[in-house]
Amino acid sequence: MKQTSTRLHCENSRHREKLYNKRHEDPRNASDIIQQIKPVKSAQKYDSAWKDFKQFTKLEDQCPSEDNFIEYFDYLKNSKKLASSTMWSIYSMLNTNFQLMSGKKLQIYPRLQMLLKSYEAGYKRKTANVFTKEQIDSFLHNASDTGEFVHIKVAIVLCYFGGLRCADLVNISTSDLEFCETTGMWVTYEISKQRGESIKNRFNVPLNYCEYLEKYDHELSRCGKCDGRLMKTYRKNKQGHGYYTNQPMGVHLLRKFSVKVAEFFNLPDPERYTGHSLRRSSANTLAEAGVSTTLLKKHFNWKSEATK
Repeated sequence: MKQTSTRLHCENSRHREKLYNKRHEDPRNASDIIQQIKPVKSAQKYDSAWKDFKQFTKLEDQCPSEDNFIEYFDYLKNSKKLASSTMWSIYSMLNTNFQLMSGKKLQIYPRLQMLLKSYEAGYKRKTANVFTKEQIDSFLHNASDTGEFVHIKVAIVLCYFGGLRCADLVNISTSDLEFCETTGMWVTYEISKQRGESIKNRFNVPLNYCEYLEKYDHELSRCGKCDGRLMKTYRKNKQGHGYYTNQPMGVHLLRKFSVKVAEFFNLPDPERYTGHSLRRSSANTLAEAGVSTTLLKKHFNWKSEATK
């Protein structure tokens, strides 16, 4: 009994020693830990913005002053001719790096904010043009049901009824769709642009619009591409026959679909119909129909009532 007790005591001692060594073998300093706070997807842009600022000011490890930031944004405005909205984006990225470096916010420099606000005088913010519900229905009804228009119609239906961003649409899988004979197609998707926990939302595509999803599903089945991401890349072979591949569509390709709809109607400035146009069109339609602000915020995952 005494030998067993002694053996257990030794094993516990060795275990505690291993835990102690593991905790102290490679301790990280505060700077390394804080650097991991930066947004993973945008870390490269944040680092690039900070690098450009440091090169302009010729600062090494010194903490930048308010004058350094004022001179830099004056350079961006008058030499680089950047728009006010772009400079506010750069301000946000520099603010993040400044906080990581000094533990302070750029808001402590009121003159800098006054300067940026002065640049907004006479500036007209560009917004994506919107489609009316009649235009959406007309395109779905009159555009061809073959070739590249099949998946464009699916993208339009999902973005319009779900109020989706292209970043939301690109991640939807075939398994995220659930058909109900009485209510139509239910779609579950993960909301993009979230830094914290993963948030999922759900929306319905009415029965009379499900035919476009069914035609697309038939095309995917014909090509044997029914699994994985929903939006597949469309190709044509040398004989001119179209087919779908396993390669998912990217956001840059999806953003061009609104331009194709605008060109279908010969609308002026089709390039103003961006990937955000369908989301804005959806919001406008619901607002005109009298949907409450509370429901709009929930459907589009808005934090502010002023968002569109």
